[in-house]
Amino acid sequence: MIMAKAPAKAILLGEYSVMNGNPAIAATVDERTYVSINEREEDGFSEEYSVAGDVSRYGNRTRDSFFLKREEVYDNYKIFEDFYTHKKFDELGKMGVKEALCVLYQSLIERMGYKPIDVEVRQSRELKGLGGSASTFSAFVSAYAGLMGKDLSKQEVANIANMGDIICHGGEPSGTDPNIICHGGFGVFDKKNGFQKLDIDYEIPMVIVNTGEISETSKGIEYVRRLKEEEPELVDDVMANLGSITEASLEDLRRKDLAGFGNKMYSYYDELSRLEGLLTPKLKMIMDYARDNALYGAKPTGSWQGGNCIILASDANEALNLEYRLKEQKIFEDVFVTNLGVEGVKVDERMKGLKI
Repeated sequence: MIMAKAPAKAILLGEYSVMNGNPAIAATVDERTYVSINEREEDGFSEEYSVAGDVSRYGNRTRDSFFLKREEVYDNYKIFEDFYTHKKFDELGKMGVKEALCVLYQSLIERMGYKPIDVEVRQSRELKGLGGSASTFSAFVSAYAGLMGKDLSKQEVANIANMGDIICHGGEPSGTDPNIICHGGFGVFDKKNGFQKLDIDYEIPMVIVNTGEISETSKGIEYVRRLKEEEPELVDDVMANLGSITEASLEDLRRKDLAGFGNKMYSYYDELSRLEGLLTPKLKMIMDYARDNALYGAKPTGSWQGGNCIILASDANEALNLEYRLKEQKIFEDVFVTNLGVEGVKVDERMKGLKI
């Protein structure tokens, strides 16, 4: 067996603004996806492509097992090629995680050869809205390369993993998620320069609140697009201001000025909130709580159509106290303390060769 682990991620600043060419800042989150791959005998393949009978959930963790039949792997890859070549993104979006794994598997087979495998995917908690799909795909690519004794650069892993995100997003994402997850730490992305890792070598305590509301990025993007057609001057002004806020926050991060960065989080929230109708009630509730309690900084992360809110704490103790107080309210799906800026995807050398 071989296992690879990959962190989650959060967008710190830059949602929606990145669509206008402005930068987006992302960081890894210390929650992990673990992908274990076991080599199996060729005749061990089931007659049909299948997902193991049950999907187990224990605590906040999830586990899925996949038996990948080579013929079905190849068929799914050809379907992906057809949809992607002809820009059938709606059809791509109907393919699931298991189909995406087939696409990645076939791509890896073409690069480094074939071994029949069983795959188990575990996550430390629900990672929706935190790059859970990119985390899964990055760990899978790294694990298979490790099984085959091949060395892939972090960038190569990210490029291959992004094929899976194209499927799960039903379109062409920026590539920020697999890049930050593979490289680790902090990074910045814009359309002109692509992804660049930031030279920041510290971790930041953060509380993440999962509202339990379904986060739909495509819905948010469509809403902003329609609003720009109706009120172009408003949207252009908001996007320009968001870009300036994000640019200024980079210097705060480099100087480790967390109070300054927290203020930029609030400023970003206030500016994007000018586009009325983007924010959900639960996210607004969290933001009001953060301000009423004079917390360092807070903002929704991702689509702002539900999902998660990130809250910057002054230190680990404040983060733990905040987690306790928010959990007491019993109105959110999940509340947890984590660190931002952790290491990226890697193979767990301790698990190489173990039989399970």
